[in-house]
Amino acid sequence: MSLGEPGLIETLRLEHSPPLAELWETIVSAGRVYACSQCLLRRGIGAETLRPGVTQAGAAALVASLAEEGAVALEF
Repeated sequence: MSLGEPGLIETLRLEHSPPLAELWETIVSAGRVYACSQCLLRRGIGAETLRPGVTQAGAAALVASLAEEGAVALEF
């Protein structure tokens, strides 16, 4: 499974932490979330199955977005 697919984030729990779904909503509302094209292909995950707010993108799109003023990368 991928964090980019619906349902997984809602099931994860981290002791002494707010629900990860809240963190997800904050991230999505503040910027863009990309799922690596190659990583999706290796796992047999289609772009059409990604949760709302996630865009399949390759390295060129990631590099271009990081070149934007004020860009910050959060990878996991």
